[in-house]
Amino acid sequence: MTTAETRRNLALIRQYWGDLLAAIDTDPQPVWPPQRLTTEMWARRDAEAAVERAERSSDALGDSPAPLNLDAAQAVDDLTTEILALADQVAAACQRPPIQPPRIHDGTKGGAQLAAGLRAAADLDRTDPRRWHYNASWARGVHWGAVYIDGRLADDDLGDGLFRPIPPQLARDVAIIADHAARRILSVLGIGTLSTVIPDRPCPWCGAELRLHHPVDEPPTVTCSTGRSCTAPVGLDDRGRRFWAWHDLAQLATALDAAERRATPTTQNGHHR
Repeated sequence: MTTAETRRNLALIRQYWGDLLAAIDTDPQPVWPPQRLTTEMWARRDAEAAVERAERSSDALGDSPAPLNLDAAQAVDDLTTEILALADQVAAACQRPPIQPPRIHDGTKGGAQLAAGLRAAADLDRTDPRRWHYNASWARGVHWGAVYIDGRLADDDLGDGLFRPIPPQLARDVAIIADHAARRILSVLGIGTLSTVIPDRPCPWCGAELRLHHPVDEPPTVTCSTGRSCTAPVGLDDRGRRFWAWHDLAQLATALDAAERRATPTTQNGHHR
């Protein structure tokens, strides 16, 4: 795996870490609607999740109700340990230890001034914001850990002696762990799959199977399996399938909801008609 590929995986970790944290308090994401569809749909879903979580909290023992998405919670726990421990290893190999301030001087005025200057320099070096402070930096979280590791892979700030180049074997270890972490995050969030059938939601225009496509770093799209004969008011992709681009998905969501309502038996005086 190249350095560029490893850095891309570290960027994916940073990009989607917030989404993974948010996923802990929501039920596992269904295939439809896609996570990024509309602010309004997610606002309703978040409100429903908050109500459900409050109901669970009222009956639960202790102060910490169980997460709604156990896969997301486990991924956060595992990957937090893996990424931050990896940053500790990288810092141990690449980062110069802090300058130690002098504890005594020769008793002269000049010696006192020199010692004061050295202590000030040591303080600046110790608090340099580029530094990784081993376990103390864990409080800053996975995002900062990934940023720090990426900087060492990119050979940032080698000129002033604070950092050394990352050893080749450690760079290979970073590549393996970053690849695993990025894959797991995307898997939990349902991102990066080539295509997924939308279950129980056929095309409102022809009744055929719909597929959701959600590649990494691109907005989701949907295709209909029928082809040109489908009468949906959207264009065709390069394989001749009706194709809903990102800006068409709200229209598709409305049509699917309307079709579902038509298929649901109405009630009159509490009885199905």
